[in-house]
Amino acid sequence: MKKISTLLVAFCFALTATATDRYVSVSGDDTNDGLSWAKAKATIKSAISSASAGDNICIGAGIYNEAISVKDGVNILGGYSPASGERNIEAFKTVLDG
Repeated sequence: MKKISTLLVAFCFALTATATDRYVSVSGDDTNDGLSWAKAKATIKSAISSASAGDNICIGAGIYNEAISVKDGVNILGGYSPASGERNIEAFKTVLDG
């Protein structure tokens, strides 16, 4: 039983270790990989397209004029400052208008 528990914990850790943060900014570019604020994508749709289950889409403050479809298991989080990476949903408003 102890071996099964150890294997289960190792398997769960391996699954969570593969999650990736992807970044979106109004000043980004969809040709970027979106793996940092400096290389942020311009659209949420592009970030979702490159995301896998367990990934986080971190969206910088601004207005995004687009319609999106979400993927199961992908977390979408707004309210970030692309300059500092700080998240404050009151100070850094993120608006999806599409």
